[in-house]
Amino acid sequence: MQAAILRTKLPHLTSWNQRRVSIAQRYREAFEIHGVAMPITAEYVQNAHHLFPVLFDDREEMLSRLQGKGVQAFIHYPTPLHLQPALAELGYQLGDFPNAEWACDHELSLPIFPHIEDQEVAWVIESVCQAAADVQVGETDS
Repeated sequence: MQAAILRTKLPHLTSWNQRRVSIAQRYREAFEIHGVAMPITAEYVQNAHHLFPVLFDDREEMLSRLQGKGVQAFIHYPTPLHLQPALAELGYQLGDFPNAEWACDHELSLPIFPHIEDQEVAWVIESVCQAAADVQVGETDS
């Protein structure tokens, strides 16, 4: 059943991936201007943009603000790989991979999917930039 459904979607894969790339470019351009941190991807890597991660010092505050504006942001990777139960037998401990741990503590994923409307992308950009500016200067919602 799942194969049959996926087979009908396969002809759309290229256009859906192109749409994700277009959305990611809009996000990157806007966020670079407003100082929103994003993970770096090597230029030679072709990214399908299944997720669009951004990095914030106060991720929980940003998540709260974005959800308050109706932006469906999520924490996709709260635990780094080396601390996952499935890899416990390798014996890694907290502190062994500080960059991965830092990223997992600061990452927030923004909505990116082929059918998101342009005005919704604009709303995400506006909401992220405003919330980031507010958090940076220490404002609180009233």
